[in-house]
Amino acid sequence: MKNFFSISFVFIILIAGLIGVFTLLFANDRQFVPNILLSTAAAAFYSLVALSCIFHFGGSIHNLAIGGLALCCLALAHALYTSWFGDAGNNVIQNRIALGVACLALLYVNLVLLIKPRSVRVRVLIAIAVGSVALDIFIAIPSIYSPLSSGFVVIGILTIIATCSTIAAVALNLSIHD
Repeated sequence: MKNFFSISFVFIILIAGLIGVFTLLFANDRQFVPNILLSTAAAAFYSLVALSCIFHFGGSIHNLAIGGLALCCLALAHALYTSWFGDAGNNVIQNRIALGVACLALLYVNLVLLIKPRSVRVRVLIAIAVGSVALDIFIAIPSIYSPLSSGFVVIGILTIIATCSTIAAVALNLSIHD
């Protein structure tokens, strides 16, 4: 099952990329080009996030993988529907950004959790990275809907903490000899 989904998501990314390239090169009717490009970009992005979820099927965070796949399906359905049938109103754009940010955070967490910690320090750094991303989401998504976006400084700081702790976790993990 894991292999089937992995191959399917890679195939979707490949097809979406090809459709996007051929649309840019050969589209005569420019009316639908934005719809096609938004749809293919959404399909590729959410398939990539879903692919990161597949790695955790059957593991210790299996429920996160299932929830992540459900979120990807919801976000893709929203993106496809609003690309073709929705208006470009403020709420549609805000919803698309919020779903994209949530899926981007999920992608990051899934990839960070692939690190196999060799020490307690590495485990702590991974926990800091995941915690920073979780706090980012709880601040970022309400900020997307708020007319006063004062949370962006905090989001930036937490993102820097997550990035630095991830880099440090990988470097420390590689420096530890078995």
